[in-house]
Amino acid sequence: MSPAKRALTNARRAGFLLPMTVDTSRAIANQNRSRLILALETSGTTGGAALLSGNQLLGSISFSSPTLYSQRLLPSVEWLLARVGVSVSDITAVAVAKGPGSFTGLRIGMSAAKAIAYANSAVLLGIHSMEALALRAGRTAPGQPVCTVFDARQGEVYAAMFSVPPLPLGPGSAVRFAPERLRPDHAGPLSSIASWITEPTLFAGEAILKYESELRALLGERFAPAPPELRLPSAEEVAALGALRLSCGEADDLASLKPDYVRPGYVRGA
Repeated sequence: MSPAKRALTNARRAGFLLPMTVDTSRAIANQNRSRLILALETSGTTGGAALLSGNQLLGSISFSSPTLYSQRLLPSVEWLLARVGVSVSDITAVAVAKGPGSFTGLRIGMSAAKAIAYANSAVLLGIHSMEALALRAGRTAPGQPVCTVFDARQGEVYAAMFSVPPLPLGPGSAVRFAPERLRPDHAGPLSSIASWITEPTLFAGEAILKYESELRALLGERFAPAPPELRLPSAEEVAALGALRLSCGEADDLASLKPDYVRPGYVRGA
């Protein structure tokens, strides 16, 4: 058994996957094995994995798992690899959502990404979770501000604002520009972001499911929720931004990359 396969097997836990969606292409995988990116998204209660070869999305898998990433993440990766027809040893880069988000989810995702990258001598790429979500939600209204809002618990949210450039159309089109940041990462009460929203703004993130009525009351017509299918994080955009970083020659250090918890107190305790 290869070290990469052993890394997955040793971390695997009992459990099965919830319903998922997958789009696969064995032929493309076989032609582009020299650049196969595995992406992991574990920032919130909906997470998953994706495989990108060149600029072609080979497949993705998503599941809802508020507390069971330790049971479902690595079996999901194994299932996806098998469906696409590649081995874990074919992976040349691992992109992972680094936060902010669920403390437990981020730690599990980061640990899995590092284990696979280390076993394969693969490039490791940390991707900002809210930047990836902004890219996903912003495809519906290029140029419109996007506010990403995650539940930080304790009555607070993580939030940031972005402008998403028009995305290339058609399969195999690469993302050429990351979302432009309009506001820095913020952790605080929902009311603290009201001053940011001066025009109709697209909102995405799990917190809008929890605080939709409050956001409507606070912002009125300036609150525009993203379509349900684009409202939550996906590993597909983590993969796309990972490919963009890789094309720019960027990479993260295996030892020093850590989850970004936004709240300083949690960073010190990581």
